Amino acid sequence: MTKTKRLKIILDLIKNEDVVVDIGADHGHLDYYIIKEGLAKKVIATDISAKSINKTEKMAQFYQISDKIECRVGDGFNPIKKDETKLVIIAGMGGKEISKIISSSERVYASQRFILQPAKYGEELRKFLSDHDFNIIYDECVFENGKYYDTMYVVKGNKVYKPEEIWFGITNLNKMSRDFLMRIRDMKVRMEKRINYLTSCEKSKLDAINKILNLGE
Repeated sequence: MTKTKRLKIILDLIKNEDVVVDIGADHGHLDYYIIKEGLAKKVIATDISAKSINKTEKMAQFYQISDKIECRVGDGFNPIKKDETKLVIIAGMGGKEISKIISSSERVYASQRFILQPAKYGEELRKFLSDHDFNIIYDECVFENGKYYDTMYVVKGNKVYKPEEIWFGITNLNKMSRDFLMRIRDMKVRMEKRINYLTSCEKSKLDAINKILNLGE
């Protein structure tokens, strides 16, 4: 089992938890590393697909950690009790789907902290979080297998975000990593191909990209 970049960036955000909830666990690779590295005493792994969560069950049995990974079938937060949601991870799906999961259940408001990793539509997820009183503490992208993955550490709380923070992510703007700079170069190329059709908001975004690239390079 390989610890990929997008798994590692999630694992680096987990510290000494009693229980971690992994919504949409699928094969359970993340849950394996959480237990193996002693980052949590227990993982509750859920998936809407019984076939998918069965992969996690078999993995836990193979590595003899079934006593530390509890698998449940269900949609979103439905299989989770309110007192179990101290740290919730939702990764491997689109930002719009993550937004839907969060907005569809009152159980989410019992949660203290979230690690979210959309495979796409990260900007839309940031906008949703901003509109629903969530504070994005950490927000960095990594590039893996031809795709960019945003990883966000989120708590409840009001915060006013600058447009650049919604577009690009707070940590990216401060860290200016190689993956982030590569991403916004790609964005610049795509936007300039349709320069005559950009909206005023998109033009502002392109201006911000050029400023960031001037600073980063």
